[in-house]
Amino acid sequence: MSSHTLAGIAIALLAIMNIFLFYELTSIEALARRSITLPSKLDLTSLRNDPSTHEDWLKFTEKLIEFDDIETESWISDVQDTVNLLLKVEDILKNLTNRIPLEVKHKALLRSMKKISPETNSK
Repeated sequence: MSSHTLAGIAIALLAIMNIFLFYELTSIEALARRSITLPSKLDLTSLRNDPSTHEDWLKFTEKLIEFDDIETESWISDVQDTVNLLLKVEDILKNLTNRIPLEVKHKALLRSMKKISPETNSK
């Protein structure tokens, strides 16, 4: 198999991986959009009125803390999904480089060095 054939195969695999990553990214974005909507268990009607008493301020603060906890959980989930996706990409790239035979890598390196060396000698 020539190095051009292997390069073509590598480019095709990278294109397929790129399509896969685009699909995963759009899935994560859709999940993030869905998680932005507030869950039904969080009642924000009490936050519409300005708190005036100490008790109102306590309720207001509790609702804000509850909202913050829900948002934090959502962000943690999104970051975990992103890290898992990056780990998949890392595995795919490792497998791709492991599948290219070592002697093909050496031949490609030697060819690239031969192409560079005449240019440097002529200058």
